[in-house]
Amino acid sequence: MRRQDRPRGARWPEQDTGDWLADIAADQGFGITTTATADVYPYPGVAYLSLTGAPPVSVHLAWSSPPGHPAVLDLATPIRGSGGTEGCRDRLKQPEAR
Repeated sequence: MRRQDRPRGARWPEQDTGDWLADIAADQGFGITTTATADVYPYPGVAYLSLTGAPPVSVHLAWSSPPGHPAVLDLATPIRGSGGTEGCRDRLKQPEAR
């Protein structure tokens, strides 16, 4: 089924954020997202409204194991020190060389 032939209000798997915003701008739907989307993807015809009373969004730092770049652990260390990786302390260790 082509996107333009779908029933109004039907869910449609988006390919990326740009496709999703294009659908919203074309009055083909709406969405809920983090504030980062408004900052990173301003889009003509899309209005962003802050939701009051919405719960905070969890954010996770993810990397390959072993890290593909030496700066990954440099970035993760202060996050861990801030308590942001509570419950994940063992996962922050530098992987052993193979």
